[in-house]
Amino acid sequence: GDIEILKAQNVNLVNKSEINALTEGEGNAGNLTLNVAEEIKIDSDSKLNVETQGKGNAGDIDITAATISIGNNGQLSARTTETGKAGNVTLKANKLNINGKLGIFAETEGIGEGGNLTINPYNNTTLEINFNDKGQISASTSGSGKGGNIEIAAPETIDINGEGFLKVETSGSGDAGSILLNSQNILISDKVTISALTTKEGNAGSIKISNGENNAQNVSLTNSTISTEITKEGDRTTAIRANITIDTDNLSLDKSTITASTESNRDAGNIILNINKLNINGEVSIDNKEKFGIFAETKGIGKGGNLTINPLENNPNLEINFSDKGQISASTSGSGKGGNIEIAAPETIDISGVGTISTETSGSGNAGGFSLNSSNINIVKGVTISASTTDSSSGDAGKITINTDNLTLDESTINASTAGKGKAGDIEILKAQNVNLVNKSEINALTEG
Repeated sequence: GDIEILKAQNVNLVNKSEINALTEGEGNAGNLTLNVAEEIKIDSDSKLNVETQGKGNAGDIDITAATISIGNNGQLSARTTETGKAGNVTLKANKLNINGKLGIFAETEGIGEGGNLTINPYNNTTLEINFNDKGQISASTSGSGKGGNIEIAAPETIDINGEGFLKVETSGSGDAGSILLNSQNILISDKVTISALTTKEGNAGSIKISNGENNAQNVSLTNSTISTEITKEGDRTTAIRANITIDTDNLSLDKSTITASTESNRDAGNIILNINKLNINGEVSIDNKEKFGIFAETKGIGKGGNLTINPLENNPNLEINFSDKGQISASTSGSGKGGNIEIAAPETIDISGVGTISTETSGSGNAGGFSLNSSNINIVKGVTISASTTDSSSGDAGKITINTDNLTLDESTINASTAGKGKAGDIEILKAQNVNLVNKSEINALTEG
């Protein structure tokens, strides 16, 4: 049967306490419903759980509270280990606190599909999610069943902060679900990791950040990561793309990364940015090893994904601002071909600041190409655009294509170079009526190997 707690002020589960709705046979499990005025706390190895270990479907979890707090190995979970479908988890809360290495889980370990996990505010326009000590919100599959989706939405603001993980994952043959964040303003800070990962045959999921028909106004990452990853253990060449899509007016990265990568023979996902303004602050590290920015990578046989940047909706202009060596990069360090970088706007592209846009090969795979398309292109204040090969590589460098009426280079550089065995890339500037190089700007084609 069902379990309902409907009019409590607070609900506390502590010292290995549990609320469970289970089925081990063909019958469906009951639902868990909690409607609490103030706070639900799951602490000290306690658990709130719906589960199926048989053919019957698990029940759903539906929780409404001003605050939901999970700490000290507490967990809230919906799970299937057999053919039955796992339950869905629906949370309505203004504040969600997850402290510790457990948290909120929608899981399948069998044939049955994993449930979906949905989080919305409770009578509010904003939603705050606070992680600490590697807390988790996870939808995963380790069997053949498809993993569930994670959808988080708020009308005005989603604020996700602290050391923790928001992830969809497959470590089996089932495909992982997707992550969707919907709000006008989305703030991600202080070591948050948002990821879609596959370590086995199943396909990695996708990540999308937007506000449905009304695109997000601001998306901000500070000391945080968004990634899709296909590891070398997977072998399905017909993999669904593990894409990252962000639709917003302003996208800001401060010491943060957005990465789509593959280490297998499956192609990496694409990164698709529909934005009007992009700010990337790299903060140069002392050893110069740590890199911050946007990366499409292949380390295996599979092709690297493409990285495309276009203005949002009908905006004619695109602005990209770098500081402290921020990066936009498509690279290959394996035998797979590197992805392409394509940046386009109908009227004007302005790129400025100390940063790099590059395609590179350090392996046997050929690097991808780089293209800029706009009526007016201004590259100023320390920008480097490059297509290169390293001294350890045998692949060919990519081609740089600039399609514009008017090109201005100010204190900036465009390089096509090879230091390895492969061919250097070409630089083509098409249609240009005016090409202006000022303040020690350079266009170079170099062979060093």
